[in-house]
Amino acid sequence: MSLCSGTVYIFNYQSQSTIKSFEVSDLPVRLAMWECRRRSPAQNLPEPHPRLTTIEALVCRKLGDPTQPISDGDAEKAIIVEKNHPILELGSPTSVRVKVKATSLNYTNYLQILGKYQEKLPLPFIPGSDYFGTVDAVRLAVSKFKFDDLVCSVAALGSFTQFIVADQEELFGVPEMCDLVAAGALPFAFGTSHVALVHRANLSSSQVLLVLGTAGGVGLAAIQIGKVVGAIVIAVVRGAEKVKYLKQLGVDHVVDLSSENVILSVKDFLKSRKLKGVDVLYDPIGGKLTKEAMKVMSWGANILVIGFASGEVQTSCCYALSPLCVRRRRVGIKDLMREKAL
Repeated sequence: MSLCSGTVYIFNYQSQSTIKSFEVSDLPVRLAMWECRRRSPAQNLPEPHPRLTTIEALVCRKLGDPTQPISDGDAEKAIIVEKNHPILELGSPTSVRVKVKATSLNYTNYLQILGKYQEKLPLPFIPGSDYFGTVDAVRLAVSKFKFDDLVCSVAALGSFTQFIVADQEELFGVPEMCDLVAAGALPFAFGTSHVALVHRANLSSSQVLLVLGTAGGVGLAAIQIGKVVGAIVIAVVRGAEKVKYLKQLGVDHVVDLSSENVILSVKDFLKSRKLKGVDVLYDPIGGKLTKEAMKVMSWGANILVIGFASGEVQTSCCYALSPLCVRRRRVGIKDLMREKAL
């Protein structure tokens, strides 16, 4: 299946003779036949569905708590499921439509619906960031993917729906042996951590990485990337079960907040390894824990501001009052999309 000037053409690969069309344009039929033959091997292909006009989507129409109605007279909830939401068209020549099979719920999505995210979104919008799915339709200039390929990606918005449109450069092929549900949650967490650690902080094997909130998605991704880079990784979590799991992942030192003091534990570890301090602080938490962690950092260290799960948003004043010369680096969804670093 391919799209030619907004028109869906379907070629019967088994009979090699029949072409069906929906809203056929003036383009020659031969062009559609040639394009379909060029795209895929002429065997074992399913019959694609007719062109869709509407889909189901989770739409945020008002900002607020998604679990509660907004009391403004009509008691409309912040988010609703629309059964007949208009499907996105394939705009550019390299656009691909993906049928979403799995998508993750991130803390960022919750903040966007509440209206507390750092970037205010115009209403209405479809929440959702990373996703996994199968290629449903492609435009003529698409060369990397074909119908029914397995792909995953991360978007600023829009994955809480049946179909999403992306440029082929934003998609990643997914091997069949991968956990396909996990693939739907991989781009956001690992993408955020990769951009932060590799492209912002330039983390190296000679440095010490301190990760707060390690039991979350971005935290687990950060420690794995840190170990791959060769850094000395210190993780901060709460609970013996999480400590055990992180040690199995090869973390060099784990601090249990339920029974240990962060400063004393980290300082003892650094002393035992004859290390001067923490070179990179990966912080998705904010609040009191961030202020404590800054007391064990080296001169000229990097602070990667990922989020504020504690509910307390750190101000620039907090970092300026530090006795250290630190570099504060903020990482968000747009950094993943803009830098094309993945």
